Amino acid sequence: MQGLNAEGLMLNEKQPIMRKGEDLSRRCRRFAVQVIQMLQKMGGSYIERELGRQLVRATASIGANWEEAMGGYTRADFSHSANIAKKEARESLYWLRLFSEIDFLAKAPEPLLRECDELVCILTAIVKKSQSKILKFIFIFFSIQHLAFSPLLAKPLGGGAGDIWTFGAGARSLGLGNAATELSDDATAAYWNPARLSYLGKMNFNFLHAELFEGASYDYMGWAYPTLSVGTLGLSLVRLGIGAIEQRDENNSLVGNYDFQSNGLGLSYGNQFGSAFALGGSFKYLTRSLPGASSSLLSFDLAADYKAFKFGEIGIVMRDVFYAGAGTDDQLPLNVTLGASYGLFEGALKVSGQLEEKGPALRAGIEYGLGPASLRIGVGGAGQTTGGMGLRYRDFQLDYAILLHELGNSSRFSLGFWFGRDRNRQRKDLSRVYSERVAQAYREGRYVRASRLIDRALVFNPSDILLISRKEKIEKVLAYLRLSREEMKRPTKNAADAVKQKYVFTVRGLSDYIEANSEGALLLLRQAIAIDPQDEGLRRIHDAVADESGRKEEKNKPLLSPEANVGSKLAEADRYFRQGRFDLAAKSCEDAIKLEPNNALAYERMGSSYFALGLRDKAAEMWKKAIEIKPENTALKDFMIKFGLMK
Repeated sequence: MQGLNAEGLMLNEKQPIMRKGEDLSRRCRRFAVQVIQMLQKMGGSYIERELGRQLVRATASIGANWEEAMGGYTRADFSHSANIAKKEARESLYWLRLFSEIDFLAKAPEPLLRECDELVCILTAIVKKSQSKILKFIFIFFSIQHLAFSPLLAKPLGGGAGDIWTFGAGARSLGLGNAATELSDDATAAYWNPARLSYLGKMNFNFLHAELFEGASYDYMGWAYPTLSVGTLGLSLVRLGIGAIEQRDENNSLVGNYDFQSNGLGLSYGNQFGSAFALGGSFKYLTRSLPGASSSLLSFDLAADYKAFKFGEIGIVMRDVFYAGAGTDDQLPLNVTLGASYGLFEGALKVSGQLEEKGPALRAGIEYGLGPASLRIGVGGAGQTTGGMGLRYRDFQLDYAILLHELGNSSRFSLGFWFGRDRNRQRKDLSRVYSERVAQAYREGRYVRASRLIDRALVFNPSDILLISRKEKIEKVLAYLRLSREEMKRPTKNAADAVKQKYVFTVRGLSDYIEANSEGALLLLRQAIAIDPQDEGLRRIHDAVADESGRKEEKNKPLLSPEANVGSKLAEADRYFRQGRFDLAAKSCEDAIKLEPNNALAYERMGSSYFALGLRDKAAEMWKKAIEIKPENTALKDFMIKFGLMK
């Protein structure tokens, strides 16, 4: 089946599906368009419609999931979405083969089958490579951890002076068997793993009261305050009290009652470094009092957290790295805790475990979320079974936990409150503002300023993959241009037109390089070199970009004047169009527009290419730009009115 394009040329059904050199995003998108065009040519039987729906859904999902993979925050995010894209590609191949094997249905073109098979192979290779990197990192992480801390782990254990810091914080943690090192996500993070304070978005208060055995009681209060740019501060208060203890003299005669109190104060801090790593620490001050005696202890904890997967984290907490005491000979032995958590079913079911050196103790917990509610079960360090539930409504959290013990069951309730604006959202908004200033700076050729601004943007959003990538590119541009404090010199108003033109092409080319468009960067930089072939520095930059992007053949391409280059691109677009290779025709027009942004003919031919591909909206957009530049093009106006693209 054939159809007419915007200029009356025939659409060739035998045109190649894909071209070598296309990036994977464009390739997936092109494949989906070809499948849709194939289905439009088929009949309207019930079976064809039903199979077609399945095929369209699968093919469209390949590119969508690949785009999600490219925008992932971590390597684990990338692997997860790329794997889904691979599965969708395999499903697409199945439906295409089904079309080819059912006798009374139209056959799927062989090029489509080949292309789908190639996409499966490419995505499979990508997923295997990314997963192998993740496994390699985990192996290295635990190996380094063992080598680094094995001398510290040899430190003798003993004493229980600081045991008040093991009673727990929040009923949620007790319901999980106190396996909360990698699940704390509120003010209790200061207690369990101060590195995780850095993930909080809002200010949080958390309160707990527990009635223990024989009239003892335990209280906890936690507060966390996330700042915009310097991490999160945390405060923890704990109290263990036992009242009405009988006091007897040397003859065992009752002389009265006394109380015992132990109070603790913790000041914590956590901050995120990069997209997935966080560090934190806590200073803890403990006091104990009896009639006629008192003592105090000061200690320090150190913690680290790493988001190894999209729904998985690992962490380490070193408690009482150092300490000092007054009025006591008690010691606080080092206690190292290793924790990990993973979310199943898109994070709805969370599994957490941790191993503590002191004991040693192994803890595990499971939490299942049901909308605003959650159910929990855990196993504590001494094999004690715990359970609980939680309910969150807007900025209010209520948790309940129960500990099953041979001496009697113990219940705990805790309340949590969130206040103020979401700091994570504020940080992203500020990061977006700075990102816009960064783009404005490098598009004006002010790369030193862009470098300073992007550092500021990363303070607010250190996990932004796009910012991290652009920072690396800006630093390379500074090195290429040998800039440190002063910006690249701009041509004066009285400078020759060729000098001004060279500067414009250079800045626009470096902007494309920073924005990861190496093809456009090489095109524009080569044009700048054509204006001034003697500029060795510019040629060095061009060749470095070519090597980095794997386009070494660009080094040997002929140099043409801007006018000749634009003419060559438009002729190339015309040739591709007549061959029915409309995607390549559109690409050639795009290159011509890069070289000459106000070229009406380039916009007109790009619109024709999009129209031939069935992309009417994009075609109309390009044609309208062509008319803006050249209002006297009445033939194009009449054509758009005829097809309902213009009033």
